[in-house]
Amino acid sequence: MQRGCMALNFAIEWGQGLGECCTDLPAEKRAKNLHVFGAGMVVTSKAVAQEEADASEIAEFALRLLSRPYLRFSIFRQVLPCAGPAVTLSGRMSGVLLLGCPIMNEFIERDVIYENALSDAADIAEWVMEGDGAISFPRGKMRQESLHPREAGQVGNIVHWCPVNFPDNISISWDFQPLTEPGLAILFFSAIGVDGEDILTGNLAKRSGPYDQYHHGDLNALHVSYFRRNPKENEFQTCNLRKSFGFHLVAQGADPLPTVGFALNPYRIKVIKCGAQVSFYMGYKDELITIFSWQDEGEIYGPLLGGGKIGFRQMTPLIAEYSNLVVRKVAMN
Repeated sequence: MQRGCMALNFAIEWGQGLGECCTDLPAEKRAKNLHVFGAGMVVTSKAVAQEEADASEIAEFALRLLSRPYLRFSIFRQVLPCAGPAVTLSGRMSGVLLLGCPIMNEFIERDVIYENALSDAADIAEWVMEGDGAISFPRGKMRQESLHPREAGQVGNIVHWCPVNFPDNISISWDFQPLTEPGLAILFFSAIGVDGEDILTGNLAKRSGPYDQYHHGDLNALHVSYFRRNPKENEFQTCNLRKSFGFHLVAQGADPLPTVGFALNPYRIKVIKCGAQVSFYMGYKDELITIFSWQDEGEIYGPLLGGGKIGFRQMTPLIAEYSNLVVRKVAMN
């Protein structure tokens, strides 16, 4: 992996020296980000084919991206410099390959419309827990866990809803720190009843944590999974975006989060939902990288989704802490 990043770094430095590659990011950072996306693309194709991928193949794939005519460096100079050509993955997913550009090149984040430190019980007094979950604040952050052991399966999983109805065209960001594994974390967003009902106050079927109640029930929603720590998936760690009703896998990227033993501090996670576009980012301290971006054409997987509620889902036995939730209005740059 280190050799791959060095090769990309050299190629990008060379392109910058020729004036063909923009210099808004140092070559080292752009190489790092491009390597993540190249890895994600290979991971996706290999996971579907149930084959193995090695570091040299990932590096070669990412280098080929730099040399293809439709990915010439002029892409980096566009108003939306992160947007590459549409790609099709495994015949089921369509998305946009992003090349590690700063978030602000793609979207303009505007006023904060919701902010919650998630630091004590008063901060979540009106939040709604579905499933048998426990919330505590031993370190001044919202610690979320199931009351059931791993053997409980879907019955042991939980969803914790923010009561606010959010509009479309927003960014959602929060700090996340896993404390145990295995398990899985998900953010639901744009969640609304299939007939437009409020998911918490509308006349909908009762939900108690099993996943099928959310993707094949009476909800429409987008949901992004991350920190997917499952023994069956340890060889390929990915972040997945799904659209429901229907549990449609629409985008996927490599998951950069480490195992619990190395996750000593919180990681910043961000979702931007702006009209038909959904982009997902992860970062450590002040650096965010793009994991994937997807453009919904509004037909294959149902109509475009707009505003709705957001909620944190966890799969037992994961225990994790959340803090500094911020929602902003956004617009395309």
